[in-house]
Amino acid sequence: MRRVGLCLALAAAVAIAACGGHTPTAPTPPVDGGNPPPPPPPPPPPPTLSKTTFLAFGDSLTEGIFGTERPLTMALSLRLPTAYPFQLNALLSDRYTAQSIVVWNGGRAGERAADALPRLNAALGDGHPQVLLLLEGVNDLGNGATIQTATNAVEDLTRAAIAKGVQVMVATYPPERPGPSTQPGVPARGDNAALVLPFNDALKKMALKKGAMVVDIYPQFDLSLVGPDGLHPTAAGYARMAQVFSEAIEAAWDQPASGTTSRLLLSGDLVRPAAQGTAPCRRRGPGQVCS
Repeated sequence: MRRVGLCLALAAAVAIAACGGHTPTAPTPPVDGGNPPPPPPPPPPPPTLSKTTFLAFGDSLTEGIFGTERPLTMALSLRLPTAYPFQLNALLSDRYTAQSIVVWNGGRAGERAADALPRLNAALGDGHPQVLLLLEGVNDLGNGATIQTATNAVEDLTRAAIAKGVQVMVATYPPERPGPSTQPGVPARGDNAALVLPFNDALKKMALKKGAMVVDIYPQFDLSLVGPDGLHPTAAGYARMAQVFSEAIEAAWDQPASGTTSRLLLSGDLVRPAAQGTAPCRRRGPGQVCS
């Protein structure tokens, strides 16, 4: 009998051990309480421009001529992909992806500012641009006009555009290289090198007086960006012109995101884009220093 009881006790002990021999515990809850991570913030909206249609108007430096072309090639060169308006269109379109940006190339090689008013009026009437990018007058100097006469002709163009409600950006000319051509068979065209800087100064004073903006290309250039004939830019020079205009347009009409302060410039400003990586220089009125 005692032996039977001992066996029963041993069997009970084995059963208890098989069941764990202790009271079950609740599982440990996860540290974060089981909540999923928050979704990532939405991407910021793309920047926008308050002006989206531009007419680049001028001579061969707007058309995109290198000065090494033969006459037939030059006649077929309008809207060259190396021309600054084409490259400017690409730069602005790459930045302002939510908008349709248009930059028309209204360049005509050899044109004088004194002869350009009818063509400008027709172009403004056809395209109705919001902004005129004006680079004219150096051919007037090459045909015997004084700096004042050439400036007056550019002023007539500026006045005509403003009268039609078009915002005007008057650009200064890049430097010319005097002396002989650096490429055989290419005629030298840097005869007016000494006149470029005083002509640019006259253009800036005129533009600011008329309420236009000034895009100061001249200090952004060195002679390595001037082609063999001493007048027309190289491919890198035209790319630099496009970059200078792009920086000026961004400084003037870039629309900030909601809740930030606008940097919109007004008529009568000097917009002088600085070297790559630095902020554009802006001057209000002709009597202030752009530092």
